[in-house]
Amino acid sequence: MPRTTSKKPPHKKKSGFIVTYLCGRCGFTFARPDTEKKLKCSMCDAKGPHTEIEREVLTRESLFKHLNKSLENMMSNLEGAYNIVDKEGEDFPAEEEQLLQILAKGQKLKEDVGKIEKTS
Repeated sequence: MPRTTSKKPPHKKKSGFIVTYLCGRCGFTFARPDTEKKLKCSMCDAKGPHTEIEREVLTRESLFKHLNKSLENMMSNLEGAYNIVDKEGEDFPAEEEQLLQILAKGQKLKEDVGKIEKTS
């Protein structure tokens, strides 16, 4: 029987910093590890130009800070989508119900992350 060897995946360089960028196309700010080479804006998918506006040492606190910022953006976008559908609620009852369920799941995720942050 032939012998199989398992190859280890190539070792990735560990990040030491979280870098916050400003998208030159849409003005959105987003953060990435300093090791990420192919930057794309989280809002508009633009590959550039992006301006570095902050560089922080990667710590538990900085990680949760950026995670919470992402969760706030997510909830704000979901609430905006709900408000648009809510204005047209009579025409889109299924979409309104679906967005309410997504909002509830988003809120639960935010609460769960808050619990992890407090206990770790």
